[in-house]
Amino acid sequence: MLNTLKNKNSIRLAICDTGIGLTNCVNNYLLSKGEEIWASEDAIAWAFTLKNTTQSPPRNRGLGLNNLLDETNFHEGEFRMVTYDKWIINNPGVSFKMRDIKCFFGTAIEIEIMIDNLEKLKISDFEYC
Repeated sequence: MLNTLKNKNSIRLAICDTGIGLTNCVNNYLLSKGEEIWASEDAIAWAFTLKNTTQSPPRNRGLGLNNLLDETNFHEGEFRMVTYDKWIINNPGVSFKMRDIKCFFGTAIEIEIMIDNLEKLKISDFEYC
């Protein structure tokens, strides 16, 4: 879902999946490597670390969550995520706080960035096939 919020001069993007959740995904990966299960906070922090991936690492793996958080911070936006048993928020006033929630099956991420902080583009900046 993509939303433009005219009264706030911002763009909001939300995505959701109904998988096993980020924490369980990381812990399943760790178990497959013979490591112990981590607490949710540690598993989530690991997933946000640049180049950490639960998949085989070709050149583009382990970049998404870290880049998403960095870009949201750069544009003074807000990042919200719900996964399994944690709710995460990061914005200019709150730096990556986690709160406990009841079990949520999957992962939902919502980012909001301020349009005023985006680089101005011209139509000629886009390439069309």
